[in-house]
Amino acid sequence: MEPTTPTTSTSVKWTLLTLENLEEILEVNTKSFTQDPYLNYMFHEIDVAERLPFIKAIQKAFIKQTIGSNQSYCLGDITIDGIKSLVLMLPPRVPWPEDLWDIYTKKQEKLLLDRGLTVTYERFIALEEYFSERFAHYDSIEGYYLLILSTDEKYRGQGLATKIMEVLFEKLDSEQKTCYLECTSAKLVPFYSKLGFTALEKDKLPLVPADINPDLVPSVTFFRRTPKPITTPTPTSSFISSSTS
Repeated sequence: MEPTTPTTSTSVKWTLLTLENLEEILEVNTKSFTQDPYLNYMFHEIDVAERLPFIKAIQKAFIKQTIGSNQSYCLGDITIDGIKSLVLMLPPRVPWPEDLWDIYTKKQEKLLLDRGLTVTYERFIALEEYFSERFAHYDSIEGYYLLILSTDEKYRGQGLATKIMEVLFEKLDSEQKTCYLECTSAKLVPFYSKLGFTALEKDKLPLVPADINPDLVPSVTFFRRTPKPITTPTPTSSFISSSTS
C-alpha cells in the first residue's frame, strides 16, 4: 500500500548520498525519467519498449559522474525515510569527470553501432557537445551544477521536490553560490521559475539528422539561481555525514 502522507524526518534535513546507494538512486531516477523528452529524443530510433535499458544506463552514468564529488543528497534521514527525493550535483570548480564519461560513451558507441543506429549515436554525441558548450558559455563551473532532481513516483504530489530545493537554497545562500541547471521538460519550467531560478536561454535541441521532424525535438531552458544576500546569520543545515553513518 502506498503512503498517502509525507513521513520525512524533521531532525535531519538531508543525507549525503554515496555509491553504496547507487541501486536505490538508479531505481528512482530510471522511473522518473522514463518519459523524459530529452532522453526519448536521444534514443528516438529505438522502439519505445526497448528504450528502458538505455535510459537506465545513462542514469547510472549520471550517478557515477556526480556522486564522487560528495554533493548529492536525498531529503531527510535515509535510515528512516529511505530515498524519496534527491539531487545530484557537481560543486563549484569541479569539471565534468571526462574519464568516467568516456567509459560510458564507448559502451554506448558499441551498443548503438552494433545495432546499426548510427544516427542515434551521432545525436548522442551532438547533444553531449551542445550541453558542454552551453555550460562553458554561461561559465557555470563557478557555481553548483544541478544535474538531476527527482522524486520517487510513489511520493509525488507531496511537495518533496520543493522541500529538498529549499534545503539546497539554504546551502547556496550560506555559501553565496549560484546554481545552474538545464530543463528539457516544458511542464517543469514554471516550477523552476517559481522557485526563483532565472531563465538564461530557451533553445531547441540540435536536430540530428537535419531532416528530422522538428516536432520530435524538445526545447531546453537553461536556468540559473543567484544566491540571496546574507542579511542575518544562516542556520546551519542538519546533516548526517553519509548514508552509512
